[in-house]
Amino acid sequence: MSIRKLSPCSAYNTQMLEAWLDSMASEGLLLEHEGFRNTYAKFDKTDKTKAFHRIWAKDSLNDYHDAKELRESYGWE
Repeated sequence: MSIRKLSPCSAYNTQMLEAWLDSMASEGLLLEHEGFRNTYAKFDKTDKTKAFHRIWAKDSLNDYHDAKELRESYGWE
């Protein structure tokens, strides 16, 4: 089951977003997609879990696919 939630802050406030996503995971809501749409995030309802989120901004020097492969090489999801 998916749930949409309004982001508590700007997408540029990465520290607050990371803390919010960690808090949502502790309530049993894991981010469904990488990225945000119109300040809303979609979550999958799961068992409560401890998770650490890190936001990796996309720019011209940090291509999405290269960044995703690098994260996966560290064992991150």
